[in-house]
Amino acid sequence: MYEGTSGYAVAKTESGLVADLARISLATRTLNQRQDVQLVRYNLMQDGSRFICDQRVADLIAAKGGAALPITMVDNEIVKQGQYPTTPELTRYCDGVSMTL
Repeated sequence: MYEGTSGYAVAKTESGLVADLARISLATRTLNQRQDVQLVRYNLMQDGSRFICDQRVADLIAAKGGAALPITMVDNEIVKQGQYPTTPELTRYCDGVSMTL
């Protein structure tokens, strides 16, 4: 998951962004306890080189700017952009791994 800074979340209310970040943080901890699922998050400010290493991510950001973030990839394919995935989407992306968040 490629994430920007909170400044990129122009369309989200502050409370909505905080709720999304908390939910994604919990999902990361929950999923990464499993052997068969790994959720990796890259932050634009801390992991900037990761954003240019994947040409599709770099092209998307060049075309849409910060509105493209966050970008979610599953099995090396972009599956969502511009919003964090919902809990049902995360479940689907993880082959039905059930999560209570």
